[in-house]
Amino acid sequence: MPPVEAAHTFEPEIHESIGRGANEMKSWLLVPLFMSLALVIPSTSLAASNAPVITQQPDLGLVAGSGSSAQFLAAATGDPAPTVRWQVAPDRNGPWTDVSGNDSETTNILVVYANSLNLGDAYRAVFTNSSGTAYTRPAKLVSRTDWMGNLGNDIADVPLNELTIPGTHDMGTYGIGANSDISMDGQLGSHDCIGDLQSICVSYARAQDPSNDATEELNDGIRYFDLRVCGNSSSGEADIPLHWSDFTDDPVTCHGLMGADFASILSETRAFVLAHPTEVVVLDINHEFQLDPFLLAQQIVVLDNRAGERV
Repeated sequence: MPPVEAAHTFEPEIHESIGRGANEMKSWLLVPLFMSLALVIPSTSLAASNAPVITQQPDLGLVAGSGSSAQFLAAATGDPAPTVRWQVAPDRNGPWTDVSGNDSETTNILVVYANSLNLGDAYRAVFTNSSGTAYTRPAKLVSRTDWMGNLGNDIADVPLNELTIPGTHDMGTYGIGANSDISMDGQLGSHDCIGDLQSICVSYARAQDPSNDATEELNDGIRYFDLRVCGNSSSGEADIPLHWSDFTDDPVTCHGLMGADFASILSETRAFVLAHPTEVVVLDINHEFQLDPFLLAQQIVVLDNRAGERV
């Protein structure tokens, strides 16, 4: 009987085939496994962090004056979440120091009570985490009555014609009321405001609340008066007289009806700028009706001589 050697010849091929197949199967199983591990490992053990980014800047803190409070609000994002610390400086350019003794100094909303020492100070929020630090823009604490002085160096070199100044249109019409006569600017006729029509005329002519005289407007921050000035005549609308001086002794503000005396506005303005020497007030007399402009100018010169160059 011939020796059976074929089994020996088959066995190596079977083992080799099985072994090769097993190795290939292992490789196909391990590749997705390693790929999944490569995707998982960075997200768990190599988490990225982000430095703070300012998302809300604090605005100007405008108060009525000493004793009033202002809120400065700031916000920032970051990972990890940043902490906040408020700083204060006498000017926007520093030097900066941490706010102390304030319950809100490490919160997003800083509450500051105005006094004679901190009006004009600048405040900023500093956000910090393990990846860095971010600073908000500075915001100043300013009073309405002295906002020009409180802003200080911020506007010191800004030409007046480039400065945004809050103003009042048709200043003096706060003096218009139910008993006001027709003015000499021609806005209304002598028969337009008879009887019940007077209230309609008052609503048309008046641009300020009756309580907002010059002193009130200036204390509220107004620094520009737009003025219409008329000669004063109790006879109402009339032809231009031969002698305008008859109407210029006591000129009034006007807009269809006679408003507050021009002299009272000059007087209140003079008193304000003398009490607040850092403030500049612009009086713009852009319309004048039936009066002597030279006599009117003399009244203004008196104001200028007493109040200096601030008016």
